[in-house]
Parts: sequence; structure tokens; C-alpha cells
Amino acid sequence: VGAVNIPIIHYSVLWWNSLHQPPSLTTGGSTMAGPFLWGLLAATLGFTLIFGGVVLARMRAILADIQAEARLRRKAEGA
Repeated sequence: VGAVNIPIIHYSVLWWNSLHQPPSLTTGGSTMAGPFLWGLLAATLGFTLIFGGVVLARMRAILADIQAEARLRRKAEGA
């Protein structure tokens, strides 16, 4: 549902430019000051790495649960 809001925000910036500042990042370049742009890029990279780590940790936890259940099932069938 949140992804639907992205084009609405984008076009609202273009249509109602008296209410919003112009786009800061475009395909033609950036109107942001250098330190702000580098900060934005660093934060984006950091968030992406943390998100990837969380997804990887969750996948490992799920695999550990599956393996533990399989061991318990084999142990119960053998007993």
C-alpha cells in the first residue's frame, strides 16, 4: 500500500510547485549540497547493509528451526 504513495508524492511535487521545493535528485543531476548528498548516500548504503544483515539472520534462524524440527522428528521416529 505504501508503494502506491510514492508516485503520488512525486507528481504532487511537480504539479504543486508553489507548495513544494523542486525535486532534489533527478536523472539530470542533483541540486543538493555535496555534504548532504554524501550523507544521504551513506545513510542509504548503511540502511541497505543493515537490512541485508537482518534478512540473512532471519533466514539462518528459519533454517536452524527447520533442522532442529527434522532432528526431533527423526529422534521421535527412531525411539
